[in-house]
Amino acid sequence: MISRNIANLYARDNKVALDIAERDIVLTYALKFLEEKKWFDRIIFKGGTCLRKFYIGKIMRFSLDLDFTCIGKDNLDDLILEMADLFSCEYRGIRFSVGHKDFYVRDNGLSCGAMIRYSHSFHQSVFDIDLSLREPMLLSPVSRALVKVGYSRYLEFSAPTVPCLDLLELQAEKVRASYQRLRSRDIYDLAFLVEQPFDKELLRKLVVLKFWHVRGEFNPETYLVRLESGAYDWDDLRRLLRKDQKFDAKKILRKCTQGYRFLADLTSEEKKVLLDTKKHHESSLVKKLQARAG
Repeated sequence: MISRNIANLYARDNKVALDIAERDIVLTYALKFLEEKKWFDRIIFKGGTCLRKFYIGKIMRFSLDLDFTCIGKDNLDDLILEMADLFSCEYRGIRFSVGHKDFYVRDNGLSCGAMIRYSHSFHQSVFDIDLSLREPMLLSPVSRALVKVGYSRYLEFSAPTVPCLDLLELQAEKVRASYQRLRSRDIYDLAFLVEQPFDKELLRKLVVLKFWHVRGEFNPETYLVRLESGAYDWDDLRRLLRKDQKFDAKKILRKCTQGYRFLADLTSEEKKVLLDTKKHHESSLVKKLQARAG
């Protein structure tokens, strides 16, 4: 494990608390461990940590956990037990463990996760791993190398290369998540991503398909109202940003409500799919839209 001095330098250079910088480092070790154990034949990386570590780099907020989509036919009960067993070891100076009550299967067997306890020479804490089978991937995953950061040259290993959810599909998942829960981190990510070049029509199609696969209702007009009127915990976000990074919550919300207004420009086919999220009678139409998306 990287020394405390290097972690301190990384925290200082990024103007975040030591525990935030240290977690970022530990997650890099965890990803390398998963790569060495050949787990990336079975899982695809996604979420905020994926955005920072493999797509955007240091201008993105920090993230504290690991989220994956499962591929293949693994039974989630078996998968999470295997994951818990995997993280019951010492790896490069970090002692990982999972308590017998620290893993779970939920959402009717569509997701599972574990609290990974860890300790090393200067810190101990816990991070979450979440594995999802809620929906299929709509775009082909992208193999990405870890973005270089201040501590990269001090690692005892080569940077991991990880299969990641396509960036546009990550953005679509952020839209779905922000409709179903109120988290300042999701809103910040969406405001950041809406300023990057992307295919609006394809994103809208992906969002519609995401909601169909999870059998979730989605109303774009309601979504825009929810974004603007939500009660967000901005303090939860602040600790993940540089201390000198100023942000305006109203400006972030305005970027989202204006930037994602195109989601309401649904085609007749997309409207039909959204009306079918509960009954799933439009499987043929969904397959057609997925073929166009992919």
